[in-house]
Amino acid sequence: MMVCCKAGYVILPDGKVKLVRPELLLELCKDDEGLVKEIMAANLKLDDVLYMFEFLKQYNETKK
Repeated sequence: MMVCCKAGYVILPDGKVKLVRPELLLELCKDDEGLVKEIMAANLKLDDVLYMFEFLKQYNETKK
C-alpha cells in the first residue's frame, strides 16, 4: 500500500499551530468576500496544500 501525504501547517496569531485544510482557509479568509468565492470555486482537497498557501499569500498581501 502506497502512502503519500502533502501537509502544511500554519501558526496562528495566538501561537496555535494548525493543519492547513480548506475549512481553516475559509475561516482565516472570511473577511475577504472575493477570496472566499475563489476558494470555494477551487474545490480544494486536503492535498492541495500549495494552492492553499497561495490563497493565504494573496490574503496576506491585501492586509499590508
